[in-house]
Amino acid sequence: MTDGCGFLNHAALHRIVQNTGYDSIPAGVQGRIDGSKGFFILHPTDTSVVSKVWIRDSQNKIKNRSFDRAHRIFDLLSPSRPSPPVAITSQSIINMFANGIPEEMLVQLMEQSLDDEVSPLLEWDNPKATLFLYDAISKCGGVPGARAQRVSYALNRVLGFTGRDWHDNNGLVEENEEEEECTGRNKYSGGQIHFRLVIQFPHSILD
Repeated sequence: MTDGCGFLNHAALHRIVQNTGYDSIPAGVQGRIDGSKGFFILHPTDTSVVSKVWIRDSQNKIKNRSFDRAHRIFDLLSPSRPSPPVAITSQSIINMFANGIPEEMLVQLMEQSLDDEVSPLLEWDNPKATLFLYDAISKCGGVPGARAQRVSYALNRVLGFTGRDWHDNNGLVEENEEEEECTGRNKYSGGQIHFRLVIQFPHSILD
């Protein structure tokens, strides 16, 4: 469960906040340093005032023979942010259970989540029950998101970002199937570097 995940200490994250103007220190950041990339979370115990990074073997994609100042530049891609409503995967639940979260608590949270989702569909005593039911069905079915996606697709066609769709007997065929999409992102990594943050990491503390 630690694949692609390393550590940054509080001092390093504090410098990131100073350079970016974040309101608070993020719990983790996604980025690259030297020949490594992945997600770096706050180290649980380190209290050093010197910026430090811990790199796992699963993050290390390129092993350089030399190590100089250029290899100690941390390229920040994005910080961690809460995105309510929060949903976790089955793997995350297994991870939490394996790390000591009681089974009873996980079951209680699942039951509460199910109750919160189903209850609005069963409330008929309210004078405006029909409106509440409409809102509940809209949220459960993801209707606003689906409508926004259709509008976005239409705007992309109007602005010339996508080609015309052609249909044949077998289904949908894209006119410009082999053309690359203009997203402004790196075509190999898919990422987009926002800025370059220089942190001096002594070679001795790179793990």
